[in-house]
Amino acid sequence: MIQRVAHIIPQLSQGGAERLTLNINSELNHRPGIESRIFYFQPVADYKATELNQCFYVPAQVRLRLLGPPEYQIHKLESAIASFNPDILHAHLFESELVRGLFRPSTWANIS
Repeated sequence: MIQRVAHIIPQLSQGGAERLTLNINSELNHRPGIESRIFYFQPVADYKATELNQCFYVPAQVRLRLLGPPEYQIHKLESAIASFNPDILHAHLFESELVRGLFRPSTWANIS
């Protein structure tokens, strides 16, 4: 049985959280019985193509408003992650937490 892990991060620019996410993803994919993928939603990927194995860009955006509910377009990202059917969904950085918090609860009832 394969355990699937999905990571959400805003972008893959040259930074500490981004490097850490890539390292975690790479290490998990070298372990038997684990499949890990990174989903990022801003079109920035500053790493070599060989480092971006199992990384998928799927556009999404959230715009917070002071008065009123947020405006967001996350359906494609949510669908891409749901089609991977992860057992664990991990959000890196606060923007990813905002996006993850807007996912439909019924889609993610079995996620840790």
